[in-house]
Amino acid sequence: MSKHVMGACVGVMLLAAQAGFAQAPPRAIVVGQTLVQSGPLADLSPGPVSGVRALFQAVNAAGGVHGRPLELRQADDAYDDTKASENVKAFARQGAVAILMPIGTTSSSGALKAANEVRVPLIGPYSGAAPLRRFSPYGFPVRIGFSEEYDRIVQHLFTIGIERIASAYNDNPGARSAMEGARHSIEQRGRTIAASVAVLKAALESLGALDLGGVTVHYSATQHAGLSFSELTMVRADGGYAR
Repeated sequence: MSKHVMGACVGVMLLAAQAGFAQAPPRAIVVGQTLVQSGPLADLSPGPVSGVRALFQAVNAAGGVHGRPLELRQADDAYDDTKASENVKAFARQGAVAILMPIGTTSSSGALKAANEVRVPLIGPYSGAAPLRRFSPYGFPVRIGFSEEYDRIVQHLFTIGIERIASAYNDNPGARSAMEGARHSIEQRGRTIAASVAVLKAALESLGALDLGGVTVHYSATQHAGLSFSELTMVRADGGYAR
C-alpha cells in the first residue's frame, strides 16, 4: 500500500472519529404533566409526583428508552380545568409525546379534553371518577374506578354488620363522584345512605353536628381533610373516631 493511500485511510478514520465525538447527544423524549401545585388541593400532588420523578430517574439511569433520556416537564394548573387544558396544549407544542398522570378529577377532565384535541395520549389520570374511565381516543386510565373502590368498602361494612352508613366527603368533583358510588352500592344492597355532607378543608368539626344514631363512615378522596387517599375512618354520631 502506497504512502499516499495509507495517509488517505488514516485521514478518513480520523475524520470519522472526530465526527463521532462531535455528534449531538440523543434527543430527549418529552413527557408533560399538569399538576396541582397551588390552591386548596395543592397537597394532592407531592406523593404521586415523587413517584413519577423516581420512575424517570430510574429509567434514565438505566440508559433511557433506546438510548434516549426521558424529560419530564411539569406545569401548575391550580386544580382548574381550563389551566390544565392550556398546559396540555403547551406541552404538545413543545413536542411532548404523552401526558402523564394529571392530578385530580377537575384537572384530569380538562387535560383529557385537550389531549383529544391535540391527539396526544393521556396516561393514568390520578382520579377514579367515572367520566375519566369512559372510552376516549387518547385517554388511558389505569387505576380502579371510584365505584368499584367504594363498592368493596361498602361490601366489607355490610359483611361485618354495619348497614347504617353516612358519607362525609370533600367538596370537590372527585370526592362527590366517590360519594355517589358509595350511595349506589348501599342502595344495591337494599338500604339507603343515612346522610351525606360536603366538608371543606379543615372542616371536619362539622361531623360532630351529624346525629346519625350510630356509626358513620368518613370517605376521603384526598389528603387535604387530614386523611390518606381512600383511607377509611369510622366516625361515631358524637363526632368521635372509632377505628
